[in-house]
Amino acid sequence: MENTRASIRRPFSPRQLLVYVLAVFGLLAVFGLFFLPIYKLAVMAFQVDGKLSLGMFSQLLQDAKTLKVIWDTLYINLLSSFFASRKAPGHQLHQSTGSWVCWRR
Repeated sequence: MENTRASIRRPFSPRQLLVYVLAVFGLLAVFGLFFLPIYKLAVMAFQVDGKLSLGMFSQLLQDAKTLKVIWDTLYINLLSSFFASRKAPGHQLHQSTGSWVCWRR
């Protein structure tokens, strides 16, 4: 078996290893800083007096102003999705994992 340049794998240099380790820790820090507040908000939203409760959501969904905001949001998103998925001249649309991708003919 002949050793070719593509089949020989060099070990990581200390500099490359340091860059990879710092990149991983950096990504973990960014994700942690992003998801920790969201986790705390979710815990606060589902707990009333330290117990699991959905009462806050039922009160929120009974508010007329909140229902109008939810309806307007759904309405605008449905219309914009409809118009965005219209076939443009000279293009063919393909659906890929829930999103529309435009390919030239």
